[in-house]
Formats: sequence, structure tokens, C-alpha cells
Amino acid sequence: MSAETRQRVERHLAAILMADVVSSARLMGIDEKGTLARLSAHLRQLFNPKISEHHGRLEKNTGDGVLVEFASVVDAVSCAVQIQRAVIDRESAIASDRRIWFRVGINLGDIVVEDDDILGDGVNVAARLEGLAEPGGICISGTVRDQVGNNLDYSFEDMGEQSLKNIARPVRAYAMSAAAVAATPLEPVRPPRRIIPWRAITVASLAAALVIGLVAWWVWSIGGVWNEAEALRMGQEQENRRIEERHSEQIEGQKRLERLVIDAAAGGKASVQAVAEMRELLGPSIPVIKDIPTEQLPGLVKRIFEDLQKPAAKPEDLPAAIKRVLAEAERQANKLKFADAAQVLDTALAQAESEDRERARGQAALLAERGRIARLQLQYRQAAEFYAKAAKATEFDAAKSWGYMLKAADALSDQGEEFGDNQALREAIAMYRSLVDDPASRERAPIDWAGAQNNLGNALEAR
Repeated sequence: MSAETRQRVERHLAAILMADVVSSARLMGIDEKGTLARLSAHLRQLFNPKISEHHGRLEKNTGDGVLVEFASVVDAVSCAVQIQRAVIDRESAIASDRRIWFRVGINLGDIVVEDDDILGDGVNVAARLEGLAEPGGICISGTVRDQVGNNLDYSFEDMGEQSLKNIARPVRAYAMSAAAVAATPLEPVRPPRRIIPWRAITVASLAAALVIGLVAWWVWSIGGVWNEAEALRMGQEQENRRIEERHSEQIEGQKRLERLVIDAAAGGKASVQAVAEMRELLGPSIPVIKDIPTEQLPGLVKRIFEDLQKPAAKPEDLPAAIKRVLAEAERQANKLKFADAAQVLDTALAQAESEDRERARGQAALLAERGRIARLQLQYRQAAEFYAKAAKATEFDAAKSWGYMLKAADALSDQGEEFGDNQALREAIAMYRSLVDDPASRERAPIDWAGAQNNLGNALEAR
């Protein structure tokens, strides 16, 4: 490395954010012009101001992704969540197969600054973590999670140690799902302060002091900067107006619904018109409304309106992530967007169910191991109880549950044969018969099924 190159290389610790568009080639193939226009607007009106607001520095813009450096991991994570949340909102009116989704990865590590680029493992890990994030989600390293601590009220799930391509050591990863992002409040984009950066003032002042001719050039260039800043500010103000309009939409929707209920009760032509408007207003969120008889509809809509006025029950001791989901669902319902509210809740329920099942599998594995230890201690009946609990915990997984019940039956059979416990043998025989009578198990695991059939015969002989 030459002396000149060494002078240009610098190392320091930084939080690195890597964001990339999901399936950008597919989106371009569907609608290149529209995709490019929306992507450019996202980068100009959302990414740039949010990065600036969180004191970040845009190091690279690849057209369908960005590389950003932050001095603070808290700023990096907060910026990522706010951007992802805003993208969900901005793309909500776009057809699902054309929506732009981003994946985001964040890492804290040593980086190398060389000329106008940043390199090193810190950047490489961020890029690999971005690939682990789900569309609309965020993936962070364990070091980032540790540094964030309790400074941010976001829900990240532990993904365990991850082996990343071209990274020598495993990296602990934590993920924030798209559902968790969607449940966070939508933060408005703040317009930039209308000031000229100190750097520009300094350069311009020096130029003016040295060469009178450069003063004119400086004035001209600053005019361009002002025009760009003004355009950015106007775009951000439009975005903020959209947020305010969405907030007022729920109030206007309920007022309109209340007026329709009153008009429907009045009778005559106004009632007919009100019923037609009810079907139009509520049809997208209540598909069955088109089949409800005209004479019954006003009463049902009145009940909907009355239910909307009742505050939703929200226990105070709920986790923060659940509170955010409930708040977002309530906001959508208040805007009469019941289908959107249901989607928010269904997404959260699916995630919770997945988490519950993972916890159940872990619990079942512990119970099964406890059962194995009990067998080693010749405590066969106790072992059978542990295996039966493992089977119950995994009822959602027929194959797993069946396998644990087979172990429970085997333990009871051993209790009967080794200790002359006829009651245990009877229980084992009943279990074996239930297991072999399951036709799906014979197709799913023929060897295990044959073993259960054989063990049933042995238990019958021992009795």
C-alpha cells in the first residue's frame, strides 16, 4: 500500500444500516416506470430526510438500496423502523404484487473508510443480516441489540446464532417482523431546517475572500441548493398532510355513518338513498352486506355504529408490542376499514401462534428428555407422564405428538413387565391400540407404526 493510499484509509466503529428492495427485478418487469418513480420518491421524500433526522450519513445509493452510517445504534434502529413503517403506509394503495418492500440489516462494527467508500466486516455483516430480514422487516446483530437495550420500545425476536456467508464467526441475530413494524406508530417526516450548512458558508466565504469571480458562482450554486431543499420540504409537507388526513378520516367516516343511520330511519327517498350509501361505504370491509335485506340493513348498521362508540377493552398489563397492534387495529376500525383491522390482527395472531408453537416444541423436548431420565432411573410411570405431557404440548403436530405417545406407552409397558404392574399394562395396551388405529400414522411413519403393533402384541402376552 502506497503512502498516499494509507493517508486515505481510516478505521472507526460505526452502526451500519443496509436496506435493499425485495425482488426489484420482478417489480421492474411488471412496471418499470411506476416502480422507478415510487422508489425515487421513497428515497427522496422518506429515506433522505429520515436519515438526516437521525444524524446518519448516506454512503451509497445503488438505485434499489442504500448503505448508511450512524454514530449511534439507537439512531440507526429508530431510523430503520420509522422508514419501514412509512413505506408500508405509502405502498398501501398499490396492488399487492407491485408493492415495494425493503429488507433492512443493521450491524455495529469496525469499518474501513477508503476514499469515498466504506468497507470491512462491519459492512459485510450488515449486508448478510439484511438478507435474513423478512420483507418489510429488520434484522439486527446481537451487538446492536445489546447497545439498544431498553432505549427503544421495539419487539425483536432472538434468531439464535447465524452462520453468515464469508463471515468467519457465527453472528447472533434478532429480527423485527413486518407485523411488528406495522404495529408501531406512524411518525411524520420532519421538514429540514431552512439554513445553509456551515460547511457551505465556510467554503463560500473563503472563495469570496480569494476570488471575486467565485462569489457569483457561489451565489448561483446556493440557489440550486435552496431549490432542492425547497422541493424536498414541499414533498415532506405533502407527506405530513397525508398523515393528518388519515387521522381525520376516521372521524369523518363515523360522522357519515351516523348521518346514514339517521337518514335511514327517516323513511322515504332519503332512506332509500341512505341504504344504498351504506352498502357502498361498508361493502369493501363487510362483503356480506350486499346480501342483507334492505329492511334489515339500517338496524344492523346502527348496531355497528353503536359498537364503534364503545371503547375497546385493553388490559393495562399487556406487552408493548400487543398494545401497538391493538391500537393500530382500533385506528383502522374507526376509519371503517374493518378488513384492514382484521389483517393487522391476523398477522399478529399468526406470529403469536408461530411463537407459541416454537415454545411448545421446546417445552415438549424438555419434557421428553425428562421422561428419558426418569426411564434411566427406572421410574417408568413417571416417564410415561412426562411423555404424555410432551404429546399434549405438540397436539398441533400430529407426527410429533404420536411419537411422544408411543414413548409413553412403551414406558407403561416396561412398568408392567418389570414390576408386575397389571394396571400399567392395561393402560399401555389401550395406548398402543389407539396408536395403531390411527391410519395416518401408518402412512406417515410405517416403521414406527409396525413397532407399535409389535409392542401391542408383547404387552398382550405379558398380561
